[in-house]
This record gives sequence, structure tokens and C-alpha cells, in this order.
Amino acid sequence: MDGLSFLKLMEFAGQFGLPGLLLMLWYFNERGRERTLREYRDDTQDILKEYRADMLEIRKFYERNVTLVQAYESLAKDLKDVVVMNTQAWTRAQSAINGNQFCPQVRLEKKAAGVQA
Repeated sequence: MDGLSFLKLMEFAGQFGLPGLLLMLWYFNERGRERTLREYRDDTQDILKEYRADMLEIRKFYERNVTLVQAYESLAKDLKDVVVMNTQAWTRAQSAINGNQFCPQVRLEKKAAGVQA
């Protein structure tokens, strides 16, 4: 009770009686409750500041992920073009192989009339 000794309390109780003693005890109890409430409020404010900082960091993570997705989308479009060109090239190669027009010894006989080598 903020440095009050038992003798001082007894002296106070002797001067003001039991109601004065109860009033004094209530006063010190209220001061303690206010101090506890202030500490709770300060702790809550500190927690909220940390929470805000964490939320800002999470927001930055999401923004970086959007950038990453956009870069990946661009890469996927380029890869699609490469796959399409490869498919076209292999289709031409397959047609040439099936037509067998490059090797004169293995060249198939043409069905069309005309000069053949």
C-alpha cells in the first residue's frame, strides 16, 4: 500500500474510524486497478503495433507474389510460342519423312504422272 505501515493504518483508523479506513483502502485499490488498466492498454497498443507491422509485411508478400505470377505468365506465353513452333517443325519433319523425298535410293514411286528421277 505504497509504504504505509500497519501502525500508520491503525493511527488513521483511530482518527477517522472504520469508514475512513475503508475509504482509504478503496482509494488505494482504485489506484492499483487504474495502474493495471493502463499497463493493459499499453500492452494492447504494443500488440496492435506489432500486428500492423506483420500485416504490412504480409501485404508486401502478396504484392511480390503478384509480380511473380505476372512474370511467370509472361514466361508461360513465351514457352507456348516455343512449343507451337517445335510442334510445327516436327510436323513438317514427319511429313518429309513419310513422303520420303530426300533420299533418292529410298524415294517412293510417285503416284502422279510425270518425270521422276
